[in-house]
Amino acid sequence: MQLREEMNSKKQKRRKILNSLGRLITSHELGLVILEQIAQDEAREQEEIAAKKAKEVVAQHTLEDLILNKATRKFDGAVKSMKKPALQALAYALDLTRDGNREVLTMSILQRFEEQPALKGGCEIQGTI
Repeated sequence: MQLREEMNSKKQKRRKILNSLGRLITSHELGLVILEQIAQDEAREQEEIAAKKAKEVVAQHTLEDLILNKATRKFDGAVKSMKKPALQALAYALDLTRDGNREVLTMSILQRFEEQPALKGGCEIQGTI
């Protein structure tokens, strides 16, 4: 008798769990849900790959622009008021790394000018201090 009551209580718990999780679906419906999730994951992965490729293309064009204009670009204004792309271009012109945030780039450029004061008078970077 006690065993029967225990079994009934377990069945009731299972039923409650099934009812609380949602409706029952067939194996065919489950298969469709899984295939849909797989398709969504693949689409998201393809979007991420495309975004990475686009970012790489932009970075490559930026680098090519820096290389082509290294000796001819003039930098006007104070280093501390330059925006990050201009700081990166100036850092590249001074053979410094282009990585880091605005503050890091500014500090490395100013440090290079302190180390080599002759750079301040260079025609392509004149007026940047």
